[in-house]
Amino acid sequence: MLTLLMESAATTIFVTWQLLEAGKSSAGQWNADQLECLTGLRQPPSGWGRRTLGTRISRDKAIRFLMLTDAHRRKMDATQEGAMDSAPLLSRLH
Repeated sequence: MLTLLMESAATTIFVTWQLLEAGKSSAGQWNADQLECLTGLRQPPSGWGRRTLGTRISRDKAIRFLMLTDAHRRKMDATQEGAMDSAPLLSRLH
C-alpha cells in the first residue's frame, strides 16, 4: 500500500480499513505516533478507527502513518544492537 501511495498523484486520500490494517504493527496494534498522525491524539478514545473511516487525509499523512509502522521496534532493535556492540568494552570494567 505504501508503494501505491507514493506513486499516486492524489494529494488527499480517504481513510479505509485497508489503510488501517496496512499500518498495524507485527503485534497487531498501532503505536502512539501513528494514532497521533491520524487523530491528533496519542491516546484517542475507543472507536477512533471507525470514526476515522471515510475521512480525508493528506497523502503525506497517510505515507507517514504507514512508515511509522513498527518504528518503535526498529528503534529498540537499533538500541539493542548498539548495546551488544559495546558489551566487550563494558566487560573490561569488571
